[in-house]
Amino acid sequence: MSVRLKIWIAMAGLVLWMSGCYLIISHIFAESQFRHFTEEARVQSATRWTQVIERYYKEHGSFSGIQDAVTESVVQFGTGTSLEEISIRSLDGKQIANISLTPSPPDPDDSSGVTVPIVVNGKPIADAVVYDRVIEGLEVLQETTLQSVATATLVGLLLTAVIALVAGGWVSRLITKPLRSIMQGIRQIGGGNLQTKVNVRSHDEFARLAGALNEMSRQLSDAVQTRKRLVADVAHELRTPITIIQGQLDLIQDGLQPAEPSSLLPIQDEVIRLRTLIDELHQLALAESHQLTLHTTTVEFVGWVSQLTEKFRAEALLRDVEMDFHSEIKEAYIAADSHRLTQVFANLVSNALRYTPASGAIRLSVFPHPDNQDMVCAAIADTGPGIPPQQVEHIFDRFYRTEEARSRESGGLGLGLAIAKELAELHGGSIEVASKPGSGSTFTVTLPLLRRLEGESAIS
Repeated sequence: MSVRLKIWIAMAGLVLWMSGCYLIISHIFAESQFRHFTEEARVQSATRWTQVIERYYKEHGSFSGIQDAVTESVVQFGTGTSLEEISIRSLDGKQIANISLTPSPPDPDDSSGVTVPIVVNGKPIADAVVYDRVIEGLEVLQETTLQSVATATLVGLLLTAVIALVAGGWVSRLITKPLRSIMQGIRQIGGGNLQTKVNVRSHDEFARLAGALNEMSRQLSDAVQTRKRLVADVAHELRTPITIIQGQLDLIQDGLQPAEPSSLLPIQDEVIRLRTLIDELHQLALAESHQLTLHTTTVEFVGWVSQLTEKFRAEALLRDVEMDFHSEIKEAYIAADSHRLTQVFANLVSNALRYTPASGAIRLSVFPHPDNQDMVCAAIADTGPGIPPQQVEHIFDRFYRTEEARSRESGGLGLGLAIAKELAELHGGSIEVASKPGSGSTFTVTLPLLRRLEGESAIS
């Protein structure tokens, strides 16, 4: 059963249930109101005739001749012959007098009469049972009116139900239209069309779902492009050293080149390059699957970064690049795998040296985290060309290159930053980049401070 049909059935059931409840409640209310009105009319009519009898008794001291007095009052009130009979009974139920205004008086067992006490000087002296055809007319009017109201209400509710059901079908179609578009988009994505975009013109949950689906489609498309680029890059990286190795071996086998150490050096270089490529891919796979084991020790971070700066200072001098170190704190202790941490910073510093032109500068600095006292930061800032804004968000993606045509001499597969990011996260930290074209780049590594004994600080 489709969602649209379920919504329509639910709306139809709700409308019919509400219509039935309204019909029952309105009938009960109308009947109650008419019953109350009829009872009030009966009591008022009986009270009026009882007052006539009370005045007569006060004037004459008995009920003798009451028939003429009531008949005269009927003419005065202008009620015609609606009054049928008044039976005056003693307090013990015996009939004292009977006033009949019709040829055929009511049956003595008729219970339609209204009994009202006759009170003289504050004391009840008898009861008057009043039979009035006006009351009977009101009862007939009540039944007729209730039937008419019920019929009109039922017809109105049926028309309302029909309109509501038609409107419900239209509303259910309108509600499920975005869902149908989303389902169509899912089928197209499942069929391999990753360029599918779902357009939902609303501002509700369906629009957010469509946005999430479009984002998923974009990420899948990016993943496919990354995979294709990976295959091309790996093929290129493997083809070149294998071609060189094969060429050198062919020369040696054909006797065109002697198998001397100098002839084997190019082969060895390419084997080392292949081994490095395999190691990087293996490290990245282990890091992403959280299977890379860290051998952590206590590291004094400020001194460690200072020593790392000195290791790269010689290479910086060869490139005519100024490199210096600055720290806002004296000491900071962290728990880290020194070898893996060196991989992180060596990659970042090597990238800075690669892209910083001659007469440029690279600065390494250590400082407390501005918002979290349990973290410490180290920044590598260069004066290179910077990174375009559209590429910054992809800089840590696997196999991503800021230069599509970058040669093998200027870089590898684009795994270095991806590995560095994974290693930093394995240490409980992160890497962020801030860059602006023409103003250089700053990579900031954030790491958690080592928990010290109570009363001691991990930073000074």
